[in-house]
Amino acid sequence: MKVLAFAIAFACCYRMNGQAVSKSDSLYLTTLKTELALTDSQYTYVDSVYVYAQMRIVVIDKEVQKISRSDLQQEAKDEKVKALISEKKNLKEMRDLDIQLALTEEQKKIFEEKVKTVKPTAGHFGISHDRASCVVCLPK
Repeated sequence: MKVLAFAIAFACCYRMNGQAVSKSDSLYLTTLKTELALTDSQYTYVDSVYVYAQMRIVVIDKEVQKISRSDLQQEAKDEKVKALISEKKNLKEMRDLDIQLALTEEQKKIFEEKVKTVKPTAGHFGISHDRASCVVCLPK
């Protein structure tokens, strides 16, 4: 519980220091508020959880870029990037679970059905996807 309180305080301070959320994040938060009819206290909690998770996602994305540009062997790069992608996926799942903690049963149902974004999987893409030799990508 102390960690969550710290996360909320950190996210609030981060936003107060002039760091704005992206336009897409702002739209998502607005959608949450309107679709779920969040109270002010629910919205404050959800906003803090979401902003904190997005800040960590940005850090992970920067680390992936840094590794991609590094001089490591390709296998080592792939391994590290795969671990970071897994961490990012877990972070998003935890964010959604934390958001659901603040919701009523009816709001949770709406969140699952209307709001929660599910990214479709693209099965043939991988970390070291080679479009030049990919059977799916090559024109027939």
